[in-house]
Amino acid sequence: MGDEVLVMDKYDEAIDPQTTPERLEELAQDEDRYIRQCVARHPNAPLDILYQFSSYDSEYVRRAVAQHPDADAIILAQLATDDDREVRRAVAGNTSTSVDTLTQLADDTNTRVRVFVAGNPSTSVDTLTQLADDTNTRVRVFVAGNPNTANALLIKFSRDEDWHARRSVAKNPSTQTDILTLLTGDENEDVARAAKEALTTRSQSTLSWAMSVGC
Repeated sequence: MGDEVLVMDKYDEAIDPQTTPERLEELAQDEDRYIRQCVARHPNAPLDILYQFSSYDSEYVRRAVAQHPDADAIILAQLATDDDREVRRAVAGNTSTSVDTLTQLADDTNTRVRVFVAGNPSTSVDTLTQLADDTNTRVRVFVAGNPNTANALLIKFSRDEDWHARRSVAKNPSTQTDILTLLTGDENEDVARAAKEALTTRSQSTLSWAMSVGC
């Protein structure tokens, strides 16, 4: 009973946002995998712990490192080649992942990995252009919703036969007003509604700005 209480106390420390980096260093040496996993997720986890855990034998711990916003380019590049697809997926979704690593992951054989690359706001225009021709519909839908996607592609997606892609264009903050105006007349109600809502939001934002500057 005493050992179980001790483990729970450590677990509580590992998830407590107030736990110091020094204490996390100590908890990182614990034999319990769940405690280490929590340490790897902790916002105060020191970089040296993330490096240590990036080669840990548990894929759950490595996945936690791959999701960490403070993981640097070297760690994420290493984990981008991990055998576990969910680790690679976590790297693909991390906004701290470098452009080069995201470009590499755009060729991943796993669809979920490519979907997360397509949705990552750090993904380059060139990589998004490549993924726009992906054979998987979900990948293309996420490209259509990425704010970095080129205008020419947004025009193309606004005419896509899949309404999910057209709705993503309507919700994309980078979509130009003329495209949104066309989408308000889309045959699909969800697409038309999303376009109308986007235009209304932009109109209200413009009005608020004009009032703030005394126009």
